[in-house]
Amino acid sequence: MEMEMDRQLFVLGEDIWNSIDCDDVIATSNALQEINMFKAPFEEFDLNITMSGQQYAKFMKVTDDPESYGADVFMPRTIRYKIRYDETGIFFQYKIKLNNGDFVSRGEIKKNFNDSVKSADHFADVYLSVLIVLLATKNAEKQTEQVKRHGPKSRKRPREYRYITTIKIGKITETMRSNGESRGPVRAHLRRGHIRNQRFGEGLKEIKQIFIQPVFVNADEGWIENQRKEYRVKM
Repeated sequence: MEMEMDRQLFVLGEDIWNSIDCDDVIATSNALQEINMFKAPFEEFDLNITMSGQQYAKFMKVTDDPESYGADVFMPRTIRYKIRYDETGIFFQYKIKLNNGDFVSRGEIKKNFNDSVKSADHFADVYLSVLIVLLATKNAEKQTEQVKRHGPKSRKRPREYRYITTIKIGKITETMRSNGESRGPVRAHLRRGHIRNQRFGEGLKEIKQIFIQPVFVNADEGWIENQRKEYRVKM
């Protein structure tokens, strides 16, 4: 018997990993936390990642063999999050989806896979930060669709989710550097989010902190214009 669920699924496209790295994500996450804007979209949601071991090695800037980052439970494709907050910040619990479709908790991973829970913790933490940073990125492409409750089943539309939000970078162009052909093209990349002090008030004597959103640079200008509408996740 099919169970109706309101959980939302977020999907991170494979193209994302070619244009960001962990340093950018961490810097932007720290800036968001400093001004109390490091917020998850919901208290409970699932996150699906399309990413190869080689892409992860590049993203993390690791120096060992990228083939060691396999597609097993500790290189998860889907993570189920439960978020909570207190006065000190954000905390989360997670479960990882196995190849058979079952979700296993952190405790089960620790019990059955020995020390590998540290790897699972790491993946869950990094992927959550990537999601929050991308939601704060003004020209990342975010498309939300409502899943039909009835009709034929589809692998593209898992029936256990009410909404699916797919996040992509969109159309990317390669721009040549201005000086000399030998320097090659500049790929699109993430310009970090950061905090800036802005003066305001009479005589500009007061100062407030504002957050400058992260943005993908060297993207198609027409495409960027279409992303300037405020993004709202469906509730």
